[in-house]
Amino acid sequence: MKMNIQFALTTGMLCLTAWLGCSGVLKADDTKPFVDLNFDDQVPGMNCEALKRNWGKQNEDLVLIDNVETYNGQGNCMLFERNEKNSHWGVGKNLPQEKYDWLKIQIVFKFDGAATKANAGLEVREHFGKRLYHASLGSSKGKDPITLIDGGTGWKTSNANHFDRNVWNRVTWLVPSVTANDMTMYLKLESWDAKHRQWQPVGKVGSMAASKVEQPFALFRINFPSSDDSLKLRFDDLKIESVPNDQISALIQ
Repeated sequence: MKMNIQFALTTGMLCLTAWLGCSGVLKADDTKPFVDLNFDDQVPGMNCEALKRNWGKQNEDLVLIDNVETYNGQGNCMLFERNEKNSHWGVGKNLPQEKYDWLKIQIVFKFDGAATKANAGLEVREHFGKRLYHASLGSSKGKDPITLIDGGTGWKTSNANHFDRNVWNRVTWLVPSVTANDMTMYLKLESWDAKHRQWQPVGKVGSMAASKVEQPFALFRINFPSSDDSLKLRFDDLKIESVPNDQISALIQ
Protein backbone atom coordinates (compact mmCIF):
# COMPACT_ATOMS: atom_id res chain seq x y z
CA MET A 1 0.00 0.00 0.00
CA LYS A 2 2.88 2.37 0.92
CA MET A 3 4.48 1.75 -2.48
CA ASN A 4 1.21 2.47 -4.30
CA ILE A 5 0.77 5.79 -2.44
CA GLN A 6 4.34 6.82 -3.20
CA PHE A 7 3.88 5.92 -6.89
CA ALA A 8 0.64 7.94 -7.08
CA LEU A 9 2.28 10.98 -5.47
CA THR A 10 5.28 10.77 -7.82
CA THR A 11 3.04 10.41 -10.87
CA GLY A 12 0.92 13.35 -9.75
CA MET A 13 3.97 15.58 -9.32
CA LEU A 14 5.28 14.61 -12.76
CA CYS A 15 1.91 15.43 -14.34
CA LEU A 16 1.77 18.78 -12.54
CA THR A 17 5.33 19.63 -13.64
CA ALA A 18 4.53 18.70 -17.23
CA TRP A 19 1.36 20.80 -17.18
CA LEU A 20 3.24 23.85 -15.84
CA GLY A 21 5.99 23.41 -18.42
CA CYS A 22 3.47 23.24 -21.27
CA SER A 23 1.41 26.18 -20.09
CA GLY A 24 3.78 28.66 -21.76
CA VAL A 25 3.86 30.96 -18.71
CA LEU A 26 7.28 31.91 -17.38
CA LYS A 27 7.39 30.86 -13.73
CA ALA A 28 8.86 33.05 -10.99
CA ASP A 29 11.78 30.66 -10.32
CA ASP A 30 12.89 30.58 -13.97
CA THR A 31 15.66 33.15 -13.51
CA LYS A 32 18.29 31.57 -15.76
CA PRO A 33 19.06 33.77 -18.81
CA PHE A 34 17.89 32.53 -22.21
CA VAL A 35 21.37 33.27 -23.61
CA ASP A 36 24.56 33.97 -21.62
CA LEU A 37 27.76 33.99 -23.71
CA ASN A 38 31.20 35.39 -22.94
CA PHE A 39 33.00 32.94 -25.31
CA ASP A 40 35.65 32.18 -22.66
CA ASP A 41 34.97 28.44 -22.79
CA GLN A 42 35.92 28.24 -26.48
CA VAL A 43 39.37 27.92 -28.08
CA PRO A 44 40.95 31.12 -29.49
CA GLY A 45 41.52 30.99 -33.24
CA MET A 46 38.79 28.42 -33.81
CA ASN A 47 35.36 28.94 -35.38
CA CYS A 48 32.72 30.27 -33.00
CA GLU A 49 30.32 27.47 -32.14
CA ALA A 50 28.09 29.43 -29.77
CA LEU A 51 26.21 31.41 -32.44
CA LYS A 52 25.31 29.74 -35.76
CA ARG A 53 24.58 31.22 -39.19
CA ASN A 54 20.83 31.26 -39.67
CA TRP A 55 20.32 33.40 -42.78
CA GLY A 56 22.24 34.64 -45.82
CA LYS A 57 25.51 33.33 -47.27
CA GLN A 58 28.66 33.32 -45.16
CA ASN A 59 31.00 32.71 -48.12
CA GLU A 60 34.58 33.58 -47.07
CA ASP A 61 33.63 35.60 -43.98
CA LEU A 62 35.00 34.26 -40.70
CA VAL A 63 33.42 34.17 -37.25
CA LEU A 64 36.20 33.25 -34.85
CA ILE A 65 37.07 33.19 -31.18
CA ASP A 66 39.60 35.94 -30.41
CA ASN A 67 41.69 36.67 -27.31
CA VAL A 68 43.97 39.33 -28.85
CA GLU A 69 41.69 42.31 -28.21
CA THR A 70 39.02 42.17 -25.50
CA TYR A 71 37.50 45.07 -23.61
CA ASN A 72 39.08 44.23 -20.24
CA GLY A 73 42.19 42.41 -21.49
CA GLN A 74 40.89 39.05 -20.29
CA GLY A 75 39.15 36.01 -21.77
CA ASN A 76 37.78 35.82 -25.31
CA CYS A 77 35.37 37.61 -27.60
CA MET A 78 33.65 36.77 -30.90
CA LEU A 79 35.37 38.22 -33.97
CA PHE A 80 33.64 38.70 -37.33
CA GLU A 81 36.33 39.14 -40.00
CA ARG A 82 35.87 40.01 -43.69
CA ASN A 83 38.61 40.39 -46.28
CA GLU A 84 36.60 40.50 -49.53
CA LYS A 85 33.22 41.60 -50.84
CA ASN A 86 30.17 39.91 -49.40
CA SER A 87 26.46 40.52 -48.85
CA HIS A 88 24.34 40.62 -45.69
CA TRP A 89 24.05 37.56 -43.49
CA GLY A 90 23.71 36.79 -39.82
CA VAL A 91 24.02 34.47 -36.85
CA GLY A 92 21.55 33.91 -34.07
CA LYS A 93 19.88 31.92 -31.33
CA ASN A 94 16.36 30.55 -30.92
CA LEU A 95 14.51 31.90 -27.88
CA PRO A 96 12.02 29.98 -25.71
CA GLN A 97 8.51 31.06 -26.66
CA GLU A 98 7.25 31.76 -23.16
CA LYS A 99 5.12 34.62 -21.88
CA TYR A 100 6.96 37.31 -19.93
CA ASP A 101 6.92 41.11 -19.65
CA TRP A 102 10.17 42.34 -21.23
CA LEU A 103 13.13 40.96 -23.16
CA LYS A 104 16.50 42.41 -22.12
CA ILE A 105 19.35 42.11 -24.63
CA GLN A 106 22.79 43.25 -23.50
CA ILE A 107 25.92 43.03 -25.66
CA VAL A 108 29.45 44.50 -25.79
CA PHE A 109 30.89 45.53 -29.18
CA LYS A 110 33.73 47.29 -31.00
CA PHE A 111 34.05 47.86 -34.76
CA ASP A 112 37.23 48.10 -36.85
CA GLY A 113 37.13 48.98 -40.53
CA ALA A 114 35.89 51.55 -43.01
CA ALA A 115 33.52 53.92 -41.20
CA THR A 116 31.09 53.78 -44.11
CA LYS A 117 30.74 50.00 -43.90
CA ALA A 118 31.53 48.78 -40.37
CA ASN A 119 28.08 48.37 -38.86
CA ALA A 120 25.81 45.62 -37.60
CA GLY A 121 22.24 45.03 -36.50
CA LEU A 122 20.56 43.38 -33.54
CA GLU A 123 17.18 41.83 -34.27
CA VAL A 124 14.40 40.02 -32.43
CA ARG A 125 11.55 38.32 -34.24
CA GLU A 126 8.10 37.60 -32.92
CA HIS A 127 8.09 34.48 -35.05
CA PHE A 128 10.40 33.14 -37.73
CA GLY A 129 8.73 34.82 -40.70
CA LYS A 130 8.33 38.32 -39.24
CA ARG A 131 10.90 40.92 -38.21
CA LEU A 132 9.49 42.92 -35.34
CA TYR A 133 12.23 44.92 -33.58
CA HIS A 134 15.68 45.98 -34.71
CA ALA A 135 18.60 47.99 -33.26
CA SER A 136 21.08 49.22 -35.87
CA LEU A 137 24.65 49.87 -34.68
CA GLY A 138 26.37 52.34 -37.01
CA SER A 139 25.26 53.22 -40.54
CA SER A 140 26.31 53.19 -44.17
CA LYS A 141 26.67 57.00 -44.10
CA GLY A 142 29.86 56.99 -42.06
CA LYS A 143 28.27 58.02 -38.79
CA ASP A 144 27.95 55.98 -35.62
CA PRO A 145 24.33 56.19 -34.48
CA ILE A 146 22.32 53.56 -32.70
CA THR A 147 18.92 53.47 -34.36
CA LEU A 148 15.85 51.75 -32.96
CA ILE A 149 13.49 50.31 -35.58
CA ASP A 150 9.94 49.03 -35.17
CA GLY A 151 9.12 46.66 -38.01
CA GLY A 152 5.85 45.50 -36.51
CA THR A 153 3.77 48.14 -38.29
CA GLY A 154 5.58 49.69 -41.23
CA TRP A 155 9.20 50.70 -40.63
CA LYS A 156 9.43 53.36 -37.90
CA THR A 157 12.87 54.53 -36.75
CA SER A 158 14.33 56.64 -33.96
CA ASN A 159 17.92 57.73 -33.31
CA ALA A 160 18.62 56.56 -29.76
CA ASN A 161 22.29 57.56 -29.27
CA HIS A 162 25.77 57.71 -30.87
CA PHE A 163 28.73 55.52 -29.96
CA ASP A 164 32.50 56.13 -30.04
CA ARG A 165 34.23 53.79 -32.50
CA ASN A 166 37.56 54.11 -30.64
CA VAL A 167 36.38 52.39 -27.47
CA TRP A 168 34.44 49.31 -26.44
CA ASN A 169 30.71 49.94 -26.04
CA ARG A 170 27.86 48.14 -24.33
CA VAL A 171 24.18 48.42 -25.18
CA THR A 172 21.28 47.31 -23.02
CA TRP A 173 18.18 47.00 -25.18
CA LEU A 174 14.79 46.52 -23.52
CA VAL A 175 11.98 45.26 -25.75
CA PRO A 176 8.37 44.95 -24.51
CA SER A 177 6.98 41.43 -24.83
CA VAL A 178 3.47 39.95 -24.58
CA THR A 179 2.58 41.08 -21.04
CA ALA A 180 4.53 44.37 -20.88
CA ASN A 181 2.66 47.30 -19.34
CA ASP A 182 4.51 49.90 -21.47
CA MET A 183 4.84 49.53 -25.23
CA THR A 184 8.13 51.43 -25.45
CA MET A 185 11.60 50.24 -26.48
CA TYR A 186 14.50 51.54 -24.38
CA LEU A 187 18.22 51.55 -25.17
CA LYS A 188 21.03 52.37 -22.75
CA LEU A 189 24.59 52.97 -24.02
CA GLU A 190 27.78 52.67 -21.97
CA SER A 191 31.49 52.90 -22.84
CA TRP A 192 34.35 51.00 -21.21
CA ASP A 193 36.60 53.19 -19.04
CA ALA A 194 39.90 51.31 -19.29
CA LYS A 195 41.59 53.47 -16.65
CA HIS A 196 39.01 52.79 -13.94
CA ARG A 197 37.99 49.42 -15.43
CA GLN A 198 34.26 50.07 -15.36
CA TRP A 199 31.34 50.92 -17.64
CA GLN A 200 30.35 54.58 -17.89
CA PRO A 201 26.92 55.76 -19.15
CA VAL A 202 26.87 57.68 -22.46
CA GLY A 203 24.11 60.29 -22.80
CA LYS A 204 20.51 59.61 -21.85
CA VAL A 205 18.53 56.40 -22.28
CA GLY A 206 16.95 56.43 -25.75
CA SER A 207 13.40 55.30 -26.38
CA MET A 208 10.67 54.93 -28.99
CA ALA A 209 7.07 53.73 -29.09
CA ALA A 210 6.71 50.12 -30.20
CA SER A 211 3.92 48.10 -31.76
CA LYS A 212 2.13 45.48 -29.67
CA VAL A 213 3.59 41.98 -29.61
CA GLU A 214 1.10 39.23 -30.36
CA GLN A 215 3.31 36.20 -29.68
CA PRO A 216 6.46 35.60 -27.59
CA PHE A 217 9.77 36.29 -29.33
CA ALA A 218 11.21 33.30 -31.17
CA LEU A 219 14.59 34.43 -32.47
CA PHE A 220 17.55 36.74 -31.80
CA ARG A 221 20.04 37.69 -34.52
CA ILE A 222 23.24 39.63 -35.08
CA ASN A 223 23.17 40.81 -38.69
CA PHE A 224 26.45 41.56 -40.48
CA PRO A 225 26.63 44.25 -43.21
CA SER A 226 27.24 43.96 -46.93
CA SER A 227 30.54 45.60 -47.95
CA ASP A 228 33.53 45.56 -50.29
CA ASP A 229 36.00 46.42 -47.53
CA SER A 230 37.98 44.56 -44.89
CA LEU A 231 36.12 44.60 -41.57
CA LYS A 232 36.56 43.37 -38.04
CA LEU A 233 33.54 43.44 -35.75
CA ARG A 234 33.97 42.23 -32.18
CA PHE A 235 31.19 41.16 -29.79
CA ASP A 236 31.32 39.98 -26.19
CA ASP A 237 29.20 39.29 -23.11
CA LEU A 238 25.89 38.61 -24.85
CA LYS A 239 23.13 38.14 -22.31
CA ILE A 240 19.43 37.77 -23.10
CA GLU A 241 16.89 37.38 -20.32
CA SER A 242 13.33 38.17 -19.30
CA VAL A 243 12.59 41.12 -17.01
CA PRO A 244 9.34 41.80 -15.08
CA ASN A 245 7.46 45.09 -15.35
CA ASP A 246 8.44 46.24 -11.85
CA GLN A 247 12.17 46.24 -12.69
CA ILE A 248 12.09 48.40 -15.80
CA SER A 249 12.17 51.79 -14.06
CA ALA A 250 15.46 50.92 -12.30
CA LEU A 251 17.05 49.72 -15.53
CA ILE A 252 16.38 52.91 -17.49
CA GLN A 253 17.69 55.36 -14.88
